[in-house]
Amino acid sequence: MKRPIKKIKAYTMGNGTKLDIDWVEDFDGMAIENYTGILLDSRLSPARFREVAIHEMLHACDFNKSEKVVKRTAKEIERFLRLLGLFK
Repeated sequence: MKRPIKKIKAYTMGNGTKLDIDWVEDFDGMAIENYTGILLDSRLSPARFREVAIHEMLHACDFNKSEKVVKRTAKEIERFLRLLGLFK
């Protein structure tokens, strides 16, 4: 895995966990438990970026959830928010 190319934000979750949000360019996204951060590729389409950001945040909230559950849940949340008119 390449190192993040740019730190963009820091975020503190409701449970007090601090996350670094960093840009990468060699994969869509990743949440890393020991790193306490989320890596995202800013070059993704807006809809794909939202889905990946939601997906990685779900991992960060609970690293015990399976990839299948996280993937399905992220896709449903992105679709629901789009249905509500929050995104085009």
